Amino acid sequence: MNISPTFVYGVLDVRDRLPDATLGERCRELTFAWSRWSYAGSMVEHRDPDRLLALAAERGVRYCLVQACGHLVIETLRPKGAAAPELVELLIAALGDDAWLVGRKISANAIHDACWLVDLQRWQTRGRPQLQRDAQQPWLSLATADGIADSPPQALLRGRDLEPQREAHAQALRQSPAQVDTTQLQPPLGEFVASLARTLDQCQRGVFIWNLEPYDDILVEGMHVENAEPLRSLYCVAAGFKPNAILRSHGYTAETEVVFFDYSGEALAFRRLLIEDWDGYDLPAFLLPRLNPAETHYWLRSTARGQMPERDELEQLWARELQDWGGAEAFAEQWNATRRLRHRFVQVDLLQAPEIALGTPPAGPSLVWWSNAFSSVHALWHLRHAERLHAFSRWIEVIAERCPQAWLLGADANNCPVGGIQAAAYASLLSAWQGGMHEPLPGSATAMRF
Repeated sequence: MNISPTFVYGVLDVRDRLPDATLGERCRELTFAWSRWSYAGSMVEHRDPDRLLALAAERGVRYCLVQACGHLVIETLRPKGAAAPELVELLIAALGDDAWLVGRKISANAIHDACWLVDLQRWQTRGRPQLQRDAQQPWLSLATADGIADSPPQALLRGRDLEPQREAHAQALRQSPAQVDTTQLQPPLGEFVASLARTLDQCQRGVFIWNLEPYDDILVEGMHVENAEPLRSLYCVAAGFKPNAILRSHGYTAETEVVFFDYSGEALAFRRLLIEDWDGYDLPAFLLPRLNPAETHYWLRSTARGQMPERDELEQLWARELQDWGGAEAFAEQWNATRRLRHRFVQVDLLQAPEIALGTPPAGPSLVWWSNAFSSVHALWHLRHAERLHAFSRWIEVIAERCPQAWLLGADANNCPVGGIQAAAYASLLSAWQGGMHEPLPGSATAMRF
């Protein structure tokens, strides 16, 4: 079910009930940022729930998913192309044939304000029933108990309420997750913080054997021109086989150079190992004797807590990859051709020193792919929105200065896709853009999930 054109995300501003402005803004930014894992559209925001729904209705959409500042939509790690039940889909299904609102019920005519969904069409047909908010309490009172559905358990599992009004929770948000005593937190949040601590530890020693994002954005309108000159340079993160898919789609010559840049030294070493020693056949058999989960984290479902990757998962992902290439022989042929190209490996933190990644400007057509480096969990947790936007703008300025005609692929500071546009043109749009967290800069003809 594709419902993305029919709903809008809304943020209920509850900063007035939090102990200080800094904590309130932190929670607000995290809610916006986590929502962007699966949503690249406009977002509306207001402290009055009735006014919030009115703003959503002005968008001409059917549904509005509302989150209070401090609620996070939780995404699960999944391979590219895999379907996963979405929170919005679960809540729409829970509305049934009659309800106009679905949320976690506290009483017959009150719901928790953390996460709820409204069918705006039914809301208007019923005369726009009022929702009243008490700034001191985390719930909403409803003018009527009619037409209210309770959130299903599956939907509750797809979100986390940071509950920053609790003192222990507020203190946890001010600390590094690794320093938090999770026994002082409510169990769902304690589990989330512990998972976040593991993720942040794993980020800078992590390896993406396969890409989680699909290859759909490689050939977007305007980027690829028939009979165009092949790439002279490809600059890319050291993740999965998307670099090879880019070379397959855009062409290369014996003079093409591939520059891998990454903040994970292990990712660069892993890529070098593949290029130097692997023949392109039976990747699981090649990897299993060489994997070292004690030092390197492999981003897979079976390795969430640092375990050894499971053979079954490796086999399934390898089979799926070969489908994208038309079989084992087609993949191996392209792999062995491209591994003979010139390669450079650059360890760099794009958030801090992006200039290092590009080095000498290319003398011909080029493409730069950075995935979602500016909206990864590492970036979201350590940098405020303004800092991430500044870092991303600096990165685009570096590319535009050194290779203005380079094609761009990746995600912006709001985790929204960038593609089908060249560096100089995008830099011009970015410098004039003032959309903030509510209105992301449209930068791609293809919707992507990072």
